[in-house]
Amino acid sequence: MFTVPLFLRTSGIIIILIGLLYGVAPQAVWPALLGWVVVPPELHALRAFMGLYIGIGVLLILAARREVHWRSGLILEAAFMVGLASGR
Repeated sequence: MFTVPLFLRTSGIIIILIGLLYGVAPQAVWPALLGWVVVPPELHALRAFMGLYIGIGVLLILAARREVHWRSGLILEAAFMVGLASGR
């Protein structure tokens, strides 16, 4: 059963990278990718999203380390993805 930790680690790393894309330099990234101009109130929201994404990614990576935490990691992953899908 090495596929569960691999899945949790991979998705954790991807979520962290997406979180960094949200908050590290939103004034440069968002106009280049989507053509959106980011104003100061949106900067705070994007940085908050970055913190949430990094936190969830770290939890997924930590859940991959021990077999007793795999189920919790998978439930977190499912809840995160359902939240993303329902918010779109």
